[in-house]
Amino acid sequence: MFDGLVSAVPELATMHHWDVRAPQECNCFTTYHFASSNFWSSFGVPDYLEWLVHERQPGIFNTHRRVLQQLQWKGPRGRWLLKSPPHLFMLDDLLAAYPDAMVIQTHREPESIIPSLASLVRALRQVSYPGVPELTDPKTIGADVLMQYEEALERATRSRQNPEVDRRICDVAYRDTLSDPIGTVRRIYEHFGLEFTLAFQERLTRLVNTDRPSAGGRHRYDPEEFGVPAMDIRNRMPAYRARFGHLL
Repeated sequence: MFDGLVSAVPELATMHHWDVRAPQECNCFTTYHFASSNFWSSFGVPDYLEWLVHERQPGIFNTHRRVLQQLQWKGPRGRWLLKSPPHLFMLDDLLAAYPDAMVIQTHREPESIIPSLASLVRALRQVSYPGVPELTDPKTIGADVLMQYEEALERATRSRQNPEVDRRICDVAYRDTLSDPIGTVRRIYEHFGLEFTLAFQERLTRLVNTDRPSAGGRHRYDPEEFGVPAMDIRNRMPAYRARFGHLL
């Protein structure tokens, strides 16, 4: 399937590392609950997106847990490492479902996030709907991405006003994951009281120094094409920026 995606729209290779042996996002799990941003990114459907962003989907982490139980059945024991930006919509439900969860929130300037993700979504839709302009219009996609992440970042910031939620989260600047990846991981481990061994540091160093398979070049996009300059993003998301602006 991944080969088919990249063959249909080669620029996808510059946007994401497509490998069936690599980690995937929890958005894949939540498709089984019929509550996943993957449906929107592939098919559009504005009413579905409104429901996904503004309504609560009860039981979503029951489904999530069932998938994890299936995957680890008769498998190795250890700590799961999971990733999904839409979890920002439901930090309270996440932490209620997994009382021992340790959450890392990575912070990057939304003005950069919006066009990057919009570019990926447009490319994904071009696989299924080539030549259908109403589903691949860049400004419409850009506005939909902004609507999602403005709500997600503000809602997560409100959730973190609860000290019991806030203490379970480690904040990381995206720029630090690029400039000092090993130091950033060490800080995360220290934050959660996990042991950071010399053997683990050596494994990290080998990983960081290993060239990743070529992704076909750098992901390039024009923010103006997706309507970003007109969105005035730097003056939006006031609660989020007031607390985390220094990390952007």
